[in-house]
Amino acid sequence: MKNSKMAGWLREIGVGDPVGYKKLQCFTAFNMTIPGIPTIYYGDELGLPGANDPDNRRMMKFDQLSPEEKQTKEITEKLVHLRRDKLPLTFGDYELLISDQNTYAFMRTYFDNIAVVIFNKGPEAMSISVTIPEWFSETSLMRTLVQNFQKKVSDIG
Repeated sequence: MKNSKMAGWLREIGVGDPVGYKKLQCFTAFNMTIPGIPTIYYGDELGLPGANDPDNRRMMKFDQLSPEEKQTKEITEKLVHLRRDKLPLTFGDYELLISDQNTYAFMRTYFDNIAVVIFNKGPEAMSISVTIPEWFSETSLMRTLVQNFQKKVSDIG
């Protein structure tokens, strides 16, 4: 085609590797839990593909979503509600807990509300140990956390 802009509108742009949906879901979780105002560009809530200008994004899809697009949209909706409903994720202080090759974890605190966010950046499931900051162990929140944890463990077994 002689006109590259016209080619941008006519070619079929798709998703080559569905792992991109998982990466987008992880990025959305990061975006919704770090300090600041999260932004979702239209189509990111479902993983709408696009290419270079003029094909940055096609028309928005509202139906006939692929299973991966449906899952990405559902996860995005849950994360938006979580951010809206949990004050530490909106207003909380940020404290880094772990940052290494495969793990990124942080804590957000807002008065008596705490959120611990942990990302496994590796391809495999793993067990992760998090060291809670020393100042937290001296609070009544830690006692409540330990009591609730012990109660849940006793309920299980």
